Amino acid sequence: MRRPFLILALACHLVLATGYLRSTPLFEAPDELGHFLYVRHLLEKGDLPLIPGSAEALERPYWQESNMAHHPFLYYGLVAGLQVMAGTSDLAPTLRRDLLPNGEPDPSVWIWSHGYDEREPVSDEVRTFRVLRGFSVLLGLATLVLVHALGRRVFPRLPQVADVGTLLLACWPQWSFQHGVLDNGNLAELGCQAVFLLLAFSWAQGRIGLGQGALLGGLVGVSLLSKMTALFLLPLCAGFYLAALARWEPRRRVLAAAGLTFVVAAGCAGWFFMRNHSLYGDPLGSAAHRLAYAANLLAPERRGWYFLHRFPRELGESFVGSFGWGGLKAPWPVQALAAGLFLVALVGWGVRGSWLRERSVGSFGLLAALLLVFAGLVRFNLVFRQPQGRYLFPASGPIFLLVGAGLVGWAQRFRFWARPSVARGLALVLPLGAGGLLFGRVAPALSPPLDASVYDASLVRGLSTPALPQEATIELLRPFDGARLDRPPTFVWDPPAPREGDRYSVHLYSASGRVLAATYEWHRIELSEPRFAIPEEFWEALAVGEAVFWKVRRLPDRSRGEKVSDCPQSAAFSFTPAR
Repeated sequence: MRRPFLILALACHLVLATGYLRSTPLFEAPDELGHFLYVRHLLEKGDLPLIPGSAEALERPYWQESNMAHHPFLYYGLVAGLQVMAGTSDLAPTLRRDLLPNGEPDPSVWIWSHGYDEREPVSDEVRTFRVLRGFSVLLGLATLVLVHALGRRVFPRLPQVADVGTLLLACWPQWSFQHGVLDNGNLAELGCQAVFLLLAFSWAQGRIGLGQGALLGGLVGVSLLSKMTALFLLPLCAGFYLAALARWEPRRRVLAAAGLTFVVAAGCAGWFFMRNHSLYGDPLGSAAHRLAYAANLLAPERRGWYFLHRFPRELGESFVGSFGWGGLKAPWPVQALAAGLFLVALVGWGVRGSWLRERSVGSFGLLAALLLVFAGLVRFNLVFRQPQGRYLFPASGPIFLLVGAGLVGWAQRFRFWARPSVARGLALVLPLGAGGLLFGRVAPALSPPLDASVYDASLVRGLSTPALPQEATIELLRPFDGARLDRPPTFVWDPPAPREGDRYSVHLYSASGRVLAATYEWHRIELSEPRFAIPEEFWEALAVGEAVFWKVRRLPDRSRGEKVSDCPQSAAFSFTPAR
């Protein structure tokens, strides 16, 4: 059966999310750098990271910490697998804060300074990062298919609800932006829509078998392993089974399915919460999380003012469209139109209130899911100041299907939908408006000034990867391989066929591959001569008695289109500080 609105929604999503993917500079999305560093930690260390500030108490090295370590691992593991498949597991960011001349952070839409590698045509490393972002685009496609199916299941007599709700979601600015960047919430959102659809299917059937109960538990477990915003699924499923017990026979089968759901969910995700309890003293790691992000805690005496003034305003703004790191908001006419749309939909519910009660009991299940997600957001904001609309997206299907139901209520009341021009107009206005916002407003505003050195890059490869002997074309002269040193060394090397303007970088790293220093990529020290005297602060930071590896690489001139793989590099020598 043809689904023209679904096909249009999928096409709109591909265009819009890919547009945000390409126009958003590297790591200029909420927590995107932290998400990427989590992936890098998995690839480098082979285990889960620790919440910042907890390593010392656990007697672990500080470099086992990561900013996003309070999140479950599933999304990051999948992105890490994608990196390995692409042969780029050694990608590393080399960003600096974007500062004003007085040394203060720039209050513009950019957080970071951006390198020459982000100029078009972008470098291989940037292209690879865009592939990783593309995983979010694919998750969005699957989410839209599930939302449309959910709408058809909950409102079987009015397929227009699924059409309108899915197209609205596909063209919603903040949703498109979040599905064009790295964000573990995209996987959790997909899992939540799958849970909603299975619950709606079971309710429409009037029964739930053991197989469906096990599948439901697996979906809940996957969602919980993606992001803790999916915790609301536990009370939602409990409420579903309580309602089923009151309505269905035999109750023994319902109880068996319920038990299987929660056992399978615990089997999938329980180990992560047990790990948290073992490390941090509670299943959610809440105490360690509060300590790590104490600067964002909300003082109890400020809660009244916060929830009356800041919370509703910022929640509304960020739900409609807050781009980059939040410094660029959707224009006020767009916000006003979005608010008007929701208001009209709410009134539309009243217009068709009897229809909703009599013919769509499942719509109240959607409302219950939405209220649980909102309650979780409010509870989180009682502790942290985080009024971000993207935290409502686990309930994206319920939200936009309920809005669609309200709009279709008006159409039914005045027989608008019977006129083909109404459907065609909606199919034209929504994509054009969303595309105009992206390409006319957001993309130009997000484009950062790229006045960096031709050697500067936002993302590089091979900081800690030694060259194979046949690839090593720079000869290391001193210190000798395996030397024990009691004072800061001067590194000396012999480059092949040096050119005027060549620049070099010295990389120091541990036996485990942890980068200790990268003279240009991390510290912006340009080496034009084949020697480098290690500064005292570098030397003092090295552990006594532990081998340190060093290598040299010529920096690619990116204005000439050079790649890292084009540039000569050395093999790796080692030395041991013995001061």
